[in-house]
Amino acid sequence: MLVTIVDETTSAPAVDSVKIGELAGAAATDVAARDVVFAIDKLSVRYGGSLALRDATLDQLATLPPDLRKRARHVVCENERTLAAATELEAGNLEAVGALMNDSHRSMRDDFEIVPPQLDDLAAAASNVDGCFGSRMTGGGFGGCTVNLVADGAVDEVRAAAEALGAVVYLCHAAGGVDTP
Repeated sequence: MLVTIVDETTSAPAVDSVKIGELAGAAATDVAARDVVFAIDKLSVRYGGSLALRDATLDQLATLPPDLRKRARHVVCENERTLAAATELEAGNLEAVGALMNDSHRSMRDDFEIVPPQLDDLAAAASNVDGCFGSRMTGGGFGGCTVNLVADGAVDEVRAAAEALGAVVYLCHAAGGVDTP
C-alpha cells in the first residue's frame, strides 16, 4: 500500500539517543520475539491449524498466559494501529496519527517491553512539546532512536528537548519518492 502524506508543513525528526552500546533492548527483543512464537503455537493448538497473529482476535488472546497475552496483544494492536495510521495519513489527520504513534510507543514499552528508559525519556520529551503530534521508539528495541511527527514550527523546540538529553536529531521530510523503471 502506498500512503500519500498530504501535509507538507510537518517534519519527522529522527532522534538518535547515541547510547546504542548502553541499551539492553536487543535482549528484550529476543525475549519478546520468543514469547510471540510461543503465543502463536498455543493459539494454533487451541484454535486448530496455523494461526497468524494478524488474524487473531483479542478474545482469542485472552486464553493465553499473561506474559504471552501482552506480547501477542502488542502485535495484534500494532497491526490495527498501522492500518489506522495509513488511513489517517491519507486524510491528513496528523493529530490521530500522532495519537497512534504514542499508543504504539506505550504498547512497545508496556506490552512488548522493549523500550529502554532512555528512549522512553526521549519520546516523552518530544511529546511534551506543543506541535509534536506523536513520538515512538523505532528500531525494534536495538537501535536507540525515536521517530517523531512534528509541525515545522515546533522542530527547534523538539530538537532542543532531545539535545538536552544528549541525543542527535536528523530532520526528515516526506517526499514524493522515486520512480524506477
